Amino acid sequence: MSIERGGDVPTPTTVELPYSSSSTPTQEEPVLRRDGNVTYITKPEGKYTVIYGIHIISQNPDQLPQNTTGLVLESADFEHTTDNAAADGRALIQNLKEAPQYNNLFLRAEEKRIPIFVGDLTYHPFGNQYLANDLAIFGSYAIPHVAEFTLGAILLTDILSTRTEKKMKRRNLLKAIAATYLVSPIITQAMRSIPVADSVTAPAEKISNRLHPEAGLFIESLREVVTAYKEERFMNYKGNTPHLATVWGSAHASFEDGIVDSLQSKYTFLERFAPILKHIIVPETFYTFSEFAYDGISWELSRNYIMPELKALMD
Repeated sequence: MSIERGGDVPTPTTVELPYSSSSTPTQEEPVLRRDGNVTYITKPEGKYTVIYGIHIISQNPDQLPQNTTGLVLESADFEHTTDNAAADGRALIQNLKEAPQYNNLFLRAEEKRIPIFVGDLTYHPFGNQYLANDLAIFGSYAIPHVAEFTLGAILLTDILSTRTEKKMKRRNLLKAIAATYLVSPIITQAMRSIPVADSVTAPAEKISNRLHPEAGLFIESLREVVTAYKEERFMNYKGNTPHLATVWGSAHASFEDGIVDSLQSKYTFLERFAPILKHIIVPETFYTFSEFAYDGISWELSRNYIMPELKALMD
């Protein structure tokens, strides 16, 4: 599958979204409904549909709501919004269109003229697109959690050695609680491997993620929150109750938490990790929400929406 070239690469429009840190957050509670692998969320700024799938299996385009005004795709594997933004955008769309999960979605988007948005993070490609990310995960996740798991296993072994006692001593009860927490990262990672996030597995995975938010911090959590932040900022800017459909992999069941959280909560989370992120990501991907439009012949990068408050965190 290929993308037809429409002549010279057009220059995308840059739109800086106005931002005020003194804006009063709404008190209206989000409304959430889950149907299998699809979650529907309604907030004052608009409607969100989050569709979880498997990257190697084609997504059913009929899961897109009829009134979808934008389609947000997962794209961390592909660099974009660099010095040659429009040409890189074509390459990005080419790769996304050929991805098994998205090919049928592109057909529906072309038929209905639904714009496609990208707000995902891109990590610096030091020969390997995820090298920096892998090193970060190895340092911040693997090493300490191996130690945690080992200690938890020791505690469990000690508890099992006294299992013949009729009544568990208070000391052993505390050991059991500590051991459960220490070995739970393994459970967290197992939950992230479940093929389809649905009404049962999604809540279970989110509970597991809250126990150990550091698990998958770089590969999942930060990407989810930054994209959810951009979606809310974009909706507030557009007005008229837009409806964005986000289609990501099933390991991202916590994406909907990012949507439900307040804008300020999301910003605080991103601000906390920005000093690390600025050294391992392509900075433009942190503060840019890219829109691609289909003109009947080809997909082109039409607009880059810039979040000035996120851009400031990369300085």
